[in-house]
Amino acid sequence: MIHFLDSSALVKRYVKEAGSEDVRRLVRRKARLATSVLAGVEIPSALARRAREGDLPLDAAREHSRRVASDLSETHVVAARAQVLDVAADLVWRHPLRAYDAVQLASAVWLARESRTAVTFVCADHRLATAAAAEGLRVMQLGRALR
Repeated sequence: MIHFLDSSALVKRYVKEAGSEDVRRLVRRKARLATSVLAGVEIPSALARRAREGDLPLDAAREHSRRVASDLSETHVVAARAQVLDVAADLVWRHPLRAYDAVQLASAVWLARESRTAVTFVCADHRLATAAAAEGLRVMQLGRALR
């Protein structure tokens, strides 16, 4: 079993909010984790936005951001290669997804196909969770199993 964490889920490793304990539990138990290469930009972006909006002290946001690259080195990172982007382009016609969400989901779908291993898609976005379930992935939305 592989747990694929999109950026909305993985950011919860750094910021305490609903679902943070679920993500931290996966990390602590050394579950097989995967994510998209996009997380390397999306997570620092989310941390910087929270710092700008005053939800997170700037020093803490910068420190968490510095840890992201190191933490991702312990995770299977799916590259945004042509095959993944082709899957993403198809997904936007089947589901009401934004481009980066489609790439996140395509990364998990591609990983499941290539590894022939069950993948649980972990995210905080209901629309994305619904699309992941429709694509045949197991889903954990903020700790709530959909499938």
